[in-house]
Order: sequence, then C-alpha cells, then structure tokens
Amino acid sequence: NIPKDCDGLSVYGGGVCVMGGGWDFRDCRFAQNWASERGYGNGRSRGGGFYFDGGIHRIRNCLVERNSADPGEMSVAFGDGAYVESGTVSVENCTFVLNHGCGIYRAGGTVNILDSIIADHWYSDVTGGPTATVANSAIRAGDRIFAGSNGNVSDVEFERGVYLVPGSACVDGGSRSVSAAGLDGYTTRASGAPDTGQVDMGYHWTNGINWAVADLYVSLGSGDDGWDGTNAATALKTISTALTRASTGTRIHIAAGFYAFPAETFPLVLDKPGL
Repeated sequence: NIPKDCDGLSVYGGGVCVMGGGWDFRDCRFAQNWASERGYGNGRSRGGGFYFDGGIHRIRNCLVERNSADPGEMSVAFGDGAYVESGTVSVENCTFVLNHGCGIYRAGGTVNILDSIIADHWYSDVTGGPTATVANSAIRAGDRIFAGSNGNVSDVEFERGVYLVPGSACVDGGSRSVSAAGLDGYTTRASGAPDTGQVDMGYHWTNGINWAVADLYVSLGSGDDGWDGTNAATALKTISTALTRASTGTRIHIAAGFYAFPAETFPLVLDKPGL
C-alpha cells in the first residue's frame, strides 16, 4: 500500500490506520507499506505499517518488515513500523525488522512490548523511552536502554531471513510457555522444528523454509530455465525465473554476467522474507 497526501492533509498509516475501538491483529505479515508525502502535503507522515490513535489493541505473532513513513525531503518520518498517538497497544511475540527508520514510535498512550524482537532500524528500534514497557524482548540497535533489564537482550542472530539461529539469546527467552502464548505447533527455526517449553522471542512461523528451493543457482553462460537450479551444474539462466521459484529464506547464487532485458523481467521484485 502506498497512500499519498495530495491535499495538504497528513498521511497516517500506510498499512492500517486505527482510530479508536479494539483491534486484535494475529498471525499477520505487514510488509512494504509506505505512508508517503514525497512531493506533497505538510511533512507529517506517521506509521508506515500501523497508526493507532485511541482504543485498546493487540498485535500478536505478527511480522512487520520493510515499511516506511516517508516524509519526502522536508521533514522527519515517525514510526516506520508502528506509530502510537494515544490509546493502549500491546505487542506480543512480534518481530519488527528493517522498517525504514524507526521500529515503534510512542508519541502518547501506552505501549507494552512482550516476548518480541525489534531490530535493524537505522534510526531507532523503540522511541518513547522508559514510558514504553518492554519485557523479555530483543532490542538490537538504536535505543539500548531496555537491554539487560526485565529479561531483555540486545543479541538476536537471524538466519534465512528472520528465523532464529539455534543458540540465539532469543531462543527460550520469552516470559511464558509456548502454550500460554497460543503458539503450539509454530516454529522460529528454519528447520521447522516446533517451539516447545519456554516460548522463543519474536514472530513464529507455521513452518520452516522449503528446503527444496533453499538454494538456487543462476548462470547466464551455462544455465537453462528448464533445469531445477538447485546446484551449479543445473543452474537457471535468468534471475527472474529464480525469483518466481524462490520461497521464504531462499538464497540465490548468481554467477557473473550481464543480466538484461528482454531475458530478464524488470523490475526484479524481492518480496519474500529472507530472500
């Protein structure tokens, strides 16, 4: 979604704009939403993924990635992952990662973050200081005021996108059991092994990666799009074909060459987590 301000009004919520009420977001992925004022408006973009103003809401087991509250050239964006103007927002077992500038921005109201991962934002992971309650969560970059207290850590260790590396501090780092979190049968591992016992921090998948396409190979000189592409000897010929076959967590190995139109379809779209 790319909502734009064309009439001098502010842009609130590239993915979802919630004004009051009581919403419960569960098992969702919010990705590549953009609250855009580029070239328009008065420079007040708020909430690339979520915008909340009033009400009581929960975000549970959601992946919020690569969203942007883009103010254009004249101002500063706020809450690329989520912006809370007022109300109460609880974030539980979620992963906010690689949103443009700020993961979660608390301007007002109450924000409670539990058993979650907020990481890899260039400006700040959580803005709102100690007025945001954070427990048993990983805050890796930007604000580090939460690390070392209330069961929080600063080390995440992802693989294949946002699956947890075995041995990560986020494994078994949650505050409650898997059953209490309602995540029985879900996984944080690329292998697909279900989370058990103490819940892992962050987003839980319904399955691991598709190992049949875990690695794909492309070679302009020796490849063929009719082949399976699963090793260098049976490489595909085009990046475009590899992208259509890829899944979450796939690694694409590309041999040197000049990959150009019309063999390739541009733009090349990388829309799967961990690709």
